Amino acid sequence: MRGLVVVALLVVAGCKKHPPDPRLACRAAADHAVERSLEQLRTAMKRDSPPLEPAGLRAGLTDACVEDRWPAPVIECFAHATELAPCKAKLTPEQRAHVTRHTMTMLAPPVRPAPPAKPAKPKRK
Repeated sequence: MRGLVVVALLVVAGCKKHPPDPRLACRAAADHAVERSLEQLRTAMKRDSPPLEPAGLRAGLTDACVEDRWPAPVIECFAHATELAPCKAKLTPEQRAHVTRHTMTMLAPPVRPAPPAKPAKPKRK
């Protein structure tokens, strides 16, 4: 009988709810934050501006959230905000700098290598 109780306790202990994956919460918050930012940018930009690519922004914001271990209230703020500045203000200065680095990296145009230099033509004598 004692063995049955021990087995039952082990089964119950093994069935405890696992904590949610922070990457999922961060991804949902990043999705909302990026969509909200893009809405504001589209309104402010001219129609002939190049299309914006949100995938990199989402990945950068998600990575910053996971790597910096944002607290749940900050993630919730980003997930439901209409204005993002108050959410960003809840981050530490280091976390804000990390988000800015990720964002600027994703928004920067790709660097293209300079074309190879043409060899100089020999002078005729």
